[in-house]
Amino acid sequence: MTDSVDHLYFFLKKIETGEPFGLIRPNDGEYMILKGIENFQQIDGWSSHGSMITHDLHNALMKASKQDTVFIGTCCPECNPEICKYMSTMYRIRTYGNIVCNRNHRILMHHLKTKKFYYIGSGTKPRDNIIDRLVIDPLLINNWDTEKGEFMRKSIEWVEKCNDSKLFLISAGPLAKILIPELVERYPTKQFMDVGSALDEWCKGSSNRGFVNPGSVYYNQVCSFTTGHKPREYAVTCVLNFYKRPYTIHEQLNAIRNQTIQPKKIIIWVNETEGVKFPDDITSDSTLTIVRSSENFGVWPRFAISQFAETPYVCVFDDDTIPGRKWLQNCCETMDTVNGLLGTIGVVFNNADHYSMKCRHGWDAPSTEIHEVDTVGHSWFFKREWLQCLWQFHTDPVKLLKCGEDMSFTCGLQKVGIKTYVPPHPPHDLEMFGSHPQKAWSYGTDKNAAISMQQYAMPIFSEAFMNLRKNHGFKILADNVV
Repeated sequence: MTDSVDHLYFFLKKIETGEPFGLIRPNDGEYMILKGIENFQQIDGWSSHGSMITHDLHNALMKASKQDTVFIGTCCPECNPEICKYMSTMYRIRTYGNIVCNRNHRILMHHLKTKKFYYIGSGTKPRDNIIDRLVIDPLLINNWDTEKGEFMRKSIEWVEKCNDSKLFLISAGPLAKILIPELVERYPTKQFMDVGSALDEWCKGSSNRGFVNPGSVYYNQVCSFTTGHKPREYAVTCVLNFYKRPYTIHEQLNAIRNQTIQPKKIIIWVNETEGVKFPDDITSDSTLTIVRSSENFGVWPRFAISQFAETPYVCVFDDDTIPGRKWLQNCCETMDTVNGLLGTIGVVFNNADHYSMKCRHGWDAPSTEIHEVDTVGHSWFFKREWLQCLWQFHTDPVKLLKCGEDMSFTCGLQKVGIKTYVPPHPPHDLEMFGSHPQKAWSYGTDKNAAISMQQYAMPIFSEAFMNLRKNHGFKILADNVV
């Protein structure tokens, strides 16, 4: 694990697998309590009075530091060097205090949309995936000396009654740091996560925190104990396929070279079997590699050559796909959120027994949301290391030269728990699209249209679909519909 994004995925995986853990995040408010500073007021309105809260917080953190399944997070040196140093000398620091904030907030919220959980905290706004909640006074800490016993007793008894769930999210400021070590000790098979104000919009209807505001300096911040707030670098190789459309290659190259995240390398697979001449003015250099083939190997070679990319990420394009200038950026940010195979057009199948589309998401169905789908096409964005999954579970590439790569890739990734998604395609910002809609319709339906536009396409698509379903366990979203 290297930075705060990686650390969040560490915990999300535990949530997914049901592995028990506790997470507490003592930061500035807790630091002032531990230092004995009184009568300060936090942004949420609570303040610290008396020595009992200092004593109880210190003892709870000491207990947590000795519990193998409890993780203590604090700010990185660049957020606050004084707090980071103080906490690291007193406790076993194992993660980041802002692990649910800043860049990570939208990742967490996307993940929790599909999860059922219990909630301890203030706010009573209804929400379907909160099974039940224990509502507490947001200013309870102000009267800690008299309210401590009742708070601890009520919380423990309430958790005791919640036998049908492992996951408990807790928003109680410093009190969460006192409560969670006690709950972990009593209920070692459950998960207790200190989420602070991360769920305010869900539970209260609004938030006063900057990390949920896309216009704030915090929204994209990623922390590292070693490199501070150094932005994440995304090294991407783009792979293009030249076949029968010499009139799109210049436009596609220009669109890719003008990305807000510049590709480190561009590879063009040139299929020379149709007698279509590759433009002489496009030549290899340090950033562009041209691979020529005198035999038609169909849709598969662009993924085969992608294995030789020297970057962690690869983006493959169909020859009728002209991306907006923010497409790679959109993919990188979405990958941080869902860590899955991405594409600019996604299909949800209608029926589990035969090849039939229920709907599509992407460039021809704009949305501000990330959509899980059954397969993607036109442009694929993925981690290079995932390519091994494509070749382990595929249709017969010799028999089915012209299709099946999309479903095969999704099928293979399913085996290792990786899903398939379409990034947001907001209708107000075509620069985020993986394919310009007008150009996609124009090039995608011209005389050199892809196999999907030809009369005999459906039978071979169906053959690939059923082969993967019957022989390789390809799952679709319709399988989960009761």
